[in-house]
Amino acid sequence: MQGIVDEDGIKDMGHTIISEVSRKWIKGENVLQDESGHLKVTDFGLSKIALAKDAEGYKMTGRTGSYRYMAPEVYRRESYGKSVDVFSFAMIIYEMFYGGPSHRALTPEQVADRRAYEDHRPPLSSYVHPESVRALLRECWHKNPDCRPTFEEIILQLEQIQESMQYDKKKRVCCSCAIL
Repeated sequence: MQGIVDEDGIKDMGHTIISEVSRKWIKGENVLQDESGHLKVTDFGLSKIALAKDAEGYKMTGRTGSYRYMAPEVYRRESYGKSVDVFSFAMIIYEMFYGGPSHRALTPEQVADRRAYEDHRPPLSSYVHPESVRALLRECWHKNPDCRPTFEEIILQLEQIQESMQYDKKKRVCCSCAIL
């Protein structure tokens, strides 16, 4: 997936995740690209059907999944809901723009520990990530799970981002100019 950012594919992935299945192990290795460039979420081996959320959240296992993509509340073994998939989704989108995971020198567990207890998130470069994408990522990996958008909201935002990028392309006279 490195270097390939397909807005329709990202939206397809969001549509796939909008269901009553909680994956909580969404990671780059579980997102595949088909011949037409669409992204597909795979590996539902550990998924659980999300039952009705009670006052304490969903009752599922903690610390099961991939640490680099794990929401802080899962790592801390707190109750959690569907927003853990939103957090993981944000990590994948980050990697798609950046070309790989952040903090490669750290072990996955060290990364998860820093995210869970120090509220640490990957750096967002203005050169790599357009402002609209940076804003979306900040929302998706918000430390308060209740402040993270739903996938329905994410898809609407992605459609707006796509429209603005297409509008910006139309305004440019030349997009491959360079001053040497």
